[in-house]
Amino acid sequence: MEEKIRANIKKFREEAGLTQKALADRIGKSESAIQGYESGKTDIPLSVIASILKALKISLADLERGSKAEVQAEKPMEILIYNQDDRLNTAAILVKNGYTVEQGKRQRTPTGKALDYFLRIRTYSESADTSR
Repeated sequence: MEEKIRANIKKFREEAGLTQKALADRIGKSESAIQGYESGKTDIPLSVIASILKALKISLADLERGSKAEVQAEKPMEILIYNQDDRLNTAAILVKNGYTVEQGKRQRTPTGKALDYFLRIRTYSESADTSR
């Protein structure tokens, strides 16, 4: 298992277009430390693995598997908000917090006289702040 982790660190580093020196700079280690981790001459502390995961933008599962998991696009959520000012204020807050927001309207009845106004919200962004 340890050999596989070492090989996968090298694989992901190369896929990211990083040299050992560049990865070392990103995680605050020396180039020789990275060489040691990849070659098996040096044990990799858990704190360093965490730093490597962050620098390479991968998960621990990705590192173990040797490939990035396919990102599943989340189904958009819709919120009906009829007041235009409320829709715009809500959209501004969501965009500020990293969400993708679309505004739309559709016919509520077959005659088209009644309309639904909505916001369609997607959380594709990893930076979306769901704590607020």
